[in-house]
Amino acid sequence: MKNIKLGFWGFLVILGFLYLISEPLGKMAAGIFLLLDRSLYVSVAASPVTMWTILGMLVGLIFGTYVSVKKYNLENRIMVLPIGLMVVIINLILLTSYLFA
Repeated sequence: MKNIKLGFWGFLVILGFLYLISEPLGKMAAGIFLLLDRSLYVSVAASPVTMWTILGMLVGLIFGTYVSVKKYNLENRIMVLPIGLMVVIINLILLTSYLFA
């Protein structure tokens, strides 16, 4: 990649563009966060932090499996296990949230 010199005015244009898209991008991010937070709400007894931790561990499991498949030239069907596990656990979380709601 070539070294690109933006200078002061280029930097100012990029900064202005980021300022212009910050409000709609923030609204969209807040909407996605609230959707996930409400989906992971199980009951008053279960902490939302626990559900976010479970979701984060599952996403990390999928990324880790992907990296190991690419790094060690493993078969791609190994990816089915963590993705299937994530689908099952998310469905269980949604089922319990409907049962206790």
